[in-house]
Amino acid sequence: MRREQLLRDLAKLKARVAKGQLKQVGKIHEAIGRLKERYPSGARYYEIEHNVAGNGVTWTLHRDKKAIAEKLDGS
Repeated sequence: MRREQLLRDLAKLKARVAKGQLKQVGKIHEAIGRLKERYPSGARYYEIEHNVAGNGVTWTLHRDKKAIAEKLDGS
């Protein structure tokens, strides 16, 4: 559930940056930090980046970290 919320909020942030509503690099990084703080259990499996040249926000799932955590879940 929290993972879906994180992905939804990341998509909203990406849209804000793409539309030009959020332009300052520092503010974009603060927004990414707030999302990581709000969703720590889900954010640890993602690498979230701001591409200054392309002016976009991207994220990638670390499948290996997630697989290890799923193995240890309930142990």
